[in-house]
Amino acid sequence: MERKLATLLFADLVGSTALGDKLDPEHARDLLEQFYDAMEAEIALGGGTVEKFIGDAVVAVFGAPAAQEDHAERALQTALWMLERLRKLFGDRLALRIGVNSGEVVVGRPREGSSFATGDAVNVAARLEQAAAPGQVLVGERTATLVGDAFEFGEPSTVEAKGKKDGVVARELRRMVAPRRPRGGHGLVSTFVGRERELDWLQQVSVTDEARFALVVGEPGLGKTALVRELRERLPAGTIFRLGRCLSYGRSVTYSPLADVLRQELGLREEDSALEKIAGNEILGLTLGLDVAGDLEPRAAVLALQDAWVRLVSDIGARGPAVVVLEDLHWATEPLIELLARVLSDAAGPVLILGTTRPGRSGLPSGETLILEPLGDDEAGELIDRALAAPLDAEARELVVRHAEGNPFFVEEVLSDLLDRELLTRRQGGWALDAEALTIPDSIQGVLAARIDLLDPPAKDALLAGAVIGRSFSTAGLAALVGSAAEVRTLVERGFVRPTEPELVFKHALTRDVAYDCLPRAERARRHAAYADWLEGEDASDGRASTLAYHYMEAVDPEIADLAWRDRDQDAARLRASALRWLRRAAELALARFDLDDALGLLERAAELRPDDGELWHSIARVTALKFDGTAFWESMQKTLDLTADPGELGELYAELSFESTMRGAMWKVAPDWAIVVGWIRQALEHAQPDTRAYAYGLVGKAMLEDDIPAAERAIAIAERLDDVELLSFGLFAHSANAQLTADFATASELALRRLGLVRRINDPDHLALIHWGSATAELGLGRLEDAEHHALRHEAIAARLTPHHEVHAIGNLVTLDEAAGRWDRLHERTEWSERAVAANADTPCVYNPRNLLASAVACAALGLDDEAHRLEAQESALGFEGYEFWLDPLRARLALIRGKLDRVEALLDGSEKWSWQVYNFVGSIATRLDAFVAVGRADEAVEDAERYAIPGTYLEPFALRTLGIARADSALVVQAQKRFEAMGLEWYATQK
Repeated sequence: MERKLATLLFADLVGSTALGDKLDPEHARDLLEQFYDAMEAEIALGGGTVEKFIGDAVVAVFGAPAAQEDHAERALQTALWMLERLRKLFGDRLALRIGVNSGEVVVGRPREGSSFATGDAVNVAARLEQAAAPGQVLVGERTATLVGDAFEFGEPSTVEAKGKKDGVVARELRRMVAPRRPRGGHGLVSTFVGRERELDWLQQVSVTDEARFALVVGEPGLGKTALVRELRERLPAGTIFRLGRCLSYGRSVTYSPLADVLRQELGLREEDSALEKIAGNEILGLTLGLDVAGDLEPRAAVLALQDAWVRLVSDIGARGPAVVVLEDLHWATEPLIELLARVLSDAAGPVLILGTTRPGRSGLPSGETLILEPLGDDEAGELIDRALAAPLDAEARELVVRHAEGNPFFVEEVLSDLLDRELLTRRQGGWALDAEALTIPDSIQGVLAARIDLLDPPAKDALLAGAVIGRSFSTAGLAALVGSAAEVRTLVERGFVRPTEPELVFKHALTRDVAYDCLPRAERARRHAAYADWLEGEDASDGRASTLAYHYMEAVDPEIADLAWRDRDQDAARLRASALRWLRRAAELALARFDLDDALGLLERAAELRPDDGELWHSIARVTALKFDGTAFWESMQKTLDLTADPGELGELYAELSFESTMRGAMWKVAPDWAIVVGWIRQALEHAQPDTRAYAYGLVGKAMLEDDIPAAERAIAIAERLDDVELLSFGLFAHSANAQLTADFATASELALRRLGLVRRINDPDHLALIHWGSATAELGLGRLEDAEHHALRHEAIAARLTPHHEVHAIGNLVTLDEAAGRWDRLHERTEWSERAVAANADTPCVYNPRNLLASAVACAALGLDDEAHRLEAQESALGFEGYEFWLDPLRARLALIRGKLDRVEALLDGSEKWSWQVYNFVGSIATRLDAFVAVGRADEAVEDAERYAIPGTYLEPFALRTLGIARADSALVVQAQKRFEAMGLEWYATQK
């Protein structure tokens, strides 16, 4: 069995039953036999395979069992031929209705009276045929997309289809426009990039005094046709240019490229009589498929045709320099090659015959040869931007370049596919991609599958086995799957793989993907198992953990395992155990290098195999917490709780839930209901034994959520007794944060310093980053801006290299300091970095995403860059965070103060009754609140706050002194505040009145 992308054709004879009622059975049978023979001939002409005749209906497959790159075009052309042939046979007595559809099918061993192709695409083709009117061809959307502008269709419509709730989208086939789909389209701009060296070569060989042959060889899609088109534009004026193409199927294909050349030379239009145009040289009509040989024997007719073409090419050369292009010579017939050799031997005149072909075509005339190589990455990127007529964002551009690997056709098809699926959108004068991964367009899959099917069975089997192993594979690994590596030479010679040290590599990743997709999923699973068993026997080290995890998991993927291991339960159980073991180990190693996405993916795959394993779900929860994905963390922890019964373990789980939820308290897009977390804290303290690690973590959560200093102190005492350095660090952090909330900034700094003394005993980079973050906020509380910046830069050095989310935190810490210092120019300089980091972190719901953008907006407003400020505000608002007023509203208040919008300031102050401006890590929020009270004339509230924060030697001291001075009309206090502002380097704030 194999999986194929194919096109199915269903045709049903309309009117045969009624006609049969009027005919003798023998006559009726003769009529059906004529129908069968005629339809079978047309299908064969198109290169299709008759799957079966059912009564007066016929089913044909194109692209299977052998793949065809143009299977959709063949099927539609055949459908039109079938209609025409039926009209010639039966006139208006009978009619055909036809349905054509493309899609994935599984091709198996043909059995008499049954199908050899199976899949939903087959069913849809049948439904389209049933919905078609007599004489009509209905075509599925996927088929219509595949052929593009090569055929003309009616408007899309939806037809009812059994089993399809929303029906099936179909289009009526009207006529063929071109024998193959034109390149480009879909709004892409046709463009030519690079290839200057190749063009120079072609221009040189086109200068000749005699008939000369040159050949351009390149893989499908590398740009042979585009190169010829560009050459034509650069030929000297007066150069005669003729072009013909070989066809892969159809009538009169023997000399098809010469037929094109002859029509151009004679100026032959569709409505013209060919015989009149070639009068006196009628033998040339053989080129056009005309019956002009008369009484000549077949061989004599061939020789006469060759003589005629020698004269014709000589006549062309006599008129001046000429270039005759014969494209796609890989489809050339032997009579054509023979005629071509005769012309090159005997014709006279300055004529270059230029052929294009794919690698591997032997028997062509000798001549100079140009081998086309893929475009470089820069050229491919330029092609993308030119084709779209606007730049594609850098990350998407790199993704498309990497996917297409220098093949211009692949670039265009990938872009067309993305445009068709509306995954490319206009944004800020360019294009943006709304997808993380790319699929293989049907057009590319058809080209590559057809190449693969040209291999002989042993070589093809070796290629498919290599695809199971991966993009690269060793000869030993290949031999483990197919018994020998003897076919490697064939694969290298045919251009499928290239030899490197120490492995072979697929020349194109898409070739590997298409080869892999050819295998039925059950067979893939068994080959993955065989390779994993072999590899583990060769090398079971940690360096192979990810590879072993992948292959063992693919071997027992739950979606196909029952089919792959039917009646082999012991094998399946053994493979599942191996998959789980290596998935766990690979996840541990990924976590050790802080590759959180990889670790999470491995653990989630393990959970597919063992969904009732509480330990697995707990591991998943820990990774989601590190990713700051609050929703996923809660969901995973809830599954862990559901699978846990032991009271002690429950206490530990509730403690972890409450601790992570409070310590990482802004990892939701919509702030959670904190009453739930209060309940978890209670559960943790009820289930956990007093003075245990779990109990202490419950206390840390309580300290953070309820501003409970005694809880923090007790947690610290437990940590010291247990000598648990991580617990001690978090206990000190909770205590320091609460000290800041009570304006005891000196104690907060002392506690942060104690915590800083633990760094040599802590290896977790996430934890180390948090220690420096806490130290920066504590030092800021005391107005020590240089010390705070030192810790912020240490935090950035650790965090920015961990994950995109950590980078957002790193920027946020630096931005907070710039904001507190009023260094708006420096904050503005970070805007581009901040926007880029927020975009990269878009999938992580962290409140620093909107906060960093809003802080940049404040900087812009302070610098008079109002348009940019409003743009950043709009970006922040579009992120849609809710419930984080205490993080964001102080920045909105500072914006309103800068703009003089006191009504807005008043509204924000009133709204803050629902939340606190006192946030341990944003002491600048209190400064904004003091300035806001003064600005709107709320003196009593201003004095109440200012008296609390007028603490000597702190960041808030000058803000509080100024507030008191203005509220009490005490100029001495205002002067004192001014001096303190200047002493701390807060010049911008000193200027605010």
